[in-house]
Amino acid sequence: MLNKISMLVNPARFATAPTVVGAPSVLEGIEKAVAVASAAVARTESRAADELKEFHKLDDAGRKAEADRNAESAFVGLHSFYGSMFLSKFATGQRESGMDVGVVSAKKNWAWALRNFTNKTVKRALADIVENPASKFRSQIPHLPEFCALCREFAPAAA
Repeated sequence: MLNKISMLVNPARFATAPTVVGAPSVLEGIEKAVAVASAAVARTESRAADELKEFHKLDDAGRKAEADRNAESAFVGLHSFYGSMFLSKFATGQRESGMDVGVVSAKKNWAWALRNFTNKTVKRALADIVENPASKFRSQIPHLPEFCALCREFAPAAA
């Protein structure tokens, strides 16, 4: 019995084992899977690099508009997920032009802090909060530095 088992696990046995013509080996299957995964990673990195290049092409006015768009996306997304609890963190009760002064001020601060991220990155961070059950922000509202850290997780790597 021991002899039969040693024959089964003996690696030398496989070196001389006949192969079926046209049947891929396990190694070929692994190599193919690695090639497919590598190609997918390369495509993702390429898209991220393109996104970053487009962002850096923006002039100052374009960057300001992108920063304002980022803050608006963050405030709309976080307000829709957390409700009035999010906006009440900033509300002062003072109104100017129909808007709460504290919320307007906070949005300006968020725009400045999010100025180096693309709007896609901000939306990816928001999606993570909503869709990732393991996100610590499912039960607590992120502060600005925490949200920036989350955005960094989804930001394309610098080319």
